[in-house]
Amino acid sequence: MSPPAAVVHRVIKAYDVRGLVGEELDEEFVADIGGAFARLVGDGAKQVVIGHDMRASSPSLSEAFADGVMAQGLDVVRIGLASTDQLYFASGLLDCPGAMFHGQPQPRRLQRNQTVPRRSQARRQGHRAHRDQRGRHRRRACG
Repeated sequence: MSPPAAVVHRVIKAYDVRGLVGEELDEEFVADIGGAFARLVGDGAKQVVIGHDMRASSPSLSEAFADGVMAQGLDVVRIGLASTDQLYFASGLLDCPGAMFHGQPQPRRLQRNQTVPRRSQARRQGHRAHRDQRGRHRRRACG
């Protein structure tokens, strides 16, 4: 059964999905999200890379997402237990979109699915700017 529209609007954002596992997110809903993501990126992508953190709910949710992606005809590359940086690396190396399942520190049941569009220049430039800003800040603080 699909969640109410209010839940969908509350948990789905531009680049991520955040919700309480068991209340707002379950495998069926996450599979639907995976299918929608595949339809969104499927025009130029042939595969999606998927990773997850060590939370107990992450492997099953990432598998449900993969099922939704594959139901739309795209292949899935599972990198398993990984960091977000590893997902970015795999996405860039394979030149494909990706999804990372990881949690937030509080509350413990809050699960986050972060998506990475294929060849996202704006996001890459934003990450470079953030990294450069941190580097300049460190140099000033140390020098």
